[in-house]
Amino acid sequence: MKTSFTQTMIAILAIFALSSCSKEFYQVLTAESKSVETQQTGMVYEDENCKITYNLWAPHGNAGFIFYNKTDKNIIVDLKECFFVFNGYANDYYLDRTYVYGKSTRVGIGKSFGKSANYSEALSETLYGTWLGYGASTSSSASSAIGVSQSSSAQVQSETNASIEIKEQDKVCIPPKTAKLFCEYQILENIYRECGFLLAPKKSGVKHLKYTNANSPIKFGNVISYKIGENGSSVVVNNDFYVADIANITAGSFTTNIKIEKDCMGKSYGTSQYKTVCKEQAPNKFYIKYVQNAKSSDKY
Repeated sequence: MKTSFTQTMIAILAIFALSSCSKEFYQVLTAESKSVETQQTGMVYEDENCKITYNLWAPHGNAGFIFYNKTDKNIIVDLKECFFVFNGYANDYYLDRTYVYGKSTRVGIGKSFGKSANYSEALSETLYGTWLGYGASTSSSASSAIGVSQSSSAQVQSETNASIEIKEQDKVCIPPKTAKLFCEYQILENIYRECGFLLAPKKSGVKHLKYTNANSPIKFGNVISYKIGENGSSVVVNNDFYVADIANITAGSFTTNIKIEKDCMGKSYGTSQYKTVCKEQAPNKFYIKYVQNAKSSDKY
């Protein structure tokens, strides 16, 4: 028993020791494109009919886009001909789903009252008679019960079930001078690993992996098909990206605190106010948060 208790305590202490050594890190990935221009507010593709804007900055990367119709006519985006492509594998934007929205309401009101009475009476009599020369003596005991009851009840129940089924549309209409958001996929599920690439780097020892479009291990993009009006000719847009830079950094290097001098009304704060922001944030970057034991092997 003592040995078992000792082993349990050792295991608990080992878990605490490992958890105390675990630290948070961020893998920051920077994307570039030959078909999409990186601007301060987003990565933008533009032709004479539309403007497509990307902002990749999100956990695991946001592959979605905003489609703006520049024309004076409706633009139809054909989701059956739109795909998110990751390292050569195409994923459908049209998934033929049905969304069900339901509501159920039940109301019940009840009332009842009643009264009852009963009594019993025993009767006994002796009957004498002869039949066919035989004498017969019969003793009879009868129990009679008379019941009187009265009851009244009123009950009202109401139950309502309502549901709406919405079928996913394979075509999306964008009116003139308006925009719609398309968002379905994240870019990368897990952090990228490479032999010799430190998973738990020190703040001053951050290493960057650099790639070109020819040798990048992570390539992604969207194939977008649209036409102007129902009878227009299809136009296919290929927005291709590749990861050009990967860095693993500490949590302290990922964020910083900015002092806020005044509130939204322009009034000065009585005490110092700070806002935490991401130093790496940019529309052509995304990140993945992970936990690593700083004392374990730093390499893949």
